Amino acid sequence: MRHDEHFDLAVKNQIIASAAIFSHVNYARDVNPAVSIIHDPPKDETIETLGKYYALTLETEFLQKNLERAPLPQRPFILDIDLDCFKGEKSIAPQDKSIFLKLIRDASAITISRERDWVRLLNMDYGHKLFDYFEEKLLAMIKSV
Repeated sequence: MRHDEHFDLAVKNQIIASAAIFSHVNYARDVNPAVSIIHDPPKDETIETLGKYYALTLETEFLQKNLERAPLPQRPFILDIDLDCFKGEKSIAPQDKSIFLKLIRDASAITISRERDWVRLLNMDYGHKLFDYFEEKLLAMIKSV
């Protein structure tokens, strides 16, 4: 694996039974059968296509499609969110966030990885929205549940 190695380690040490990772990129293939990496790449890498693709991050339709491929176990589960998955304002402001709010409600625990440098390097707004902006918006959604 190249990222999220803590899930592989946690499965190998029987801390968790499995993990489903919804990712914009997939650097790992068949590393651990108990770790599912769900990744549907965009059709191309133009700024327009990527902007639309990343805007889907928390949208119900996108999450529902991913959950059909890697259903969450019955509780308990941990919802782990890396702030570098948000790339631009639209990615943290879904039009329909009902599935995401359900995941928040149903999670036994929520962890947030700030990923400060990666947010700065990967942000589609070219640094105008940094990790504290995404963290603030995410925490507001969590507190609203």
